[in-house]
Amino acid sequence: MSRDPPLVSVNANGRDEKDEKIISLGLHIVRNLLAIRDTVAEGTAVGEKEEFSNLQVGHEASRRQLTIQSSLIIQLGKLTYFQLILTLASCANKSEFNQYNVLVLDILHLTFQSVRPRDLIKDQEQVGDPP
Repeated sequence: MSRDPPLVSVNANGRDEKDEKIISLGLHIVRNLLAIRDTVAEGTAVGEKEEFSNLQVGHEASRRQLTIQSSLIIQLGKLTYFQLILTLASCANKSEFNQYNVLVLDILHLTFQSVRPRDLIKDQEQVGDPP
């Protein structure tokens, strides 16, 4: 039994409308799942205050509290979705991927919106350590 190549790796001329819709559906599902936020804020926090509440949580507490959103991001990484997203992002200037650019940007935004900017440049082992 031979495996077909991933739909994204097939040239745009080799993909039909059904293939394009499957790719779009997969990206929309990931984007929509990432858009669902955990309700971890205390008290009457709403809006951005609730969304970014984990930025003020201490490092020890944030290590202990693995949210559903964090679990989703970890699973997406294990399933190599982020490799796909980064590949699509690196091809943003190619016209055959234009229809996915906004979805890819939205997925990256939803993934990193509540991460401290200084944590983005650290090694993964250093992120949990206090400054």
